[in-house]
Amino acid sequence: MKKKQLSIILLIVVISMLVAACGGTSAPAQEAPTAPAVETDDTFKVGLLSPGSVNEEGWNKIAYDALLRIEDELGAEISYVELEQNPAT
Repeated sequence: MKKKQLSIILLIVVISMLVAACGGTSAPAQEAPTAPAVETDDTFKVGLLSPGSVNEEGWNKIAYDALLRIEDELGAEISYVELEQNPAT
């Protein structure tokens, strides 16, 4: 019976030592890094990439007219680029 009690006490001591060793000291809480302040530009911007001239009748003209309407009605800052070659061909 004494052997059993001694084994239990020894087991409790070993478990206590393991818990103490694993616990360690608590490190101070670290603040999460913050992103640098970025100036935001709240201007509404719209761009058009046209595969041809916007002066020709067709899809390019329709898209350009819609772009101008967005500028007038929504106050957007617009820009457009006319490609010299059609990228689809």
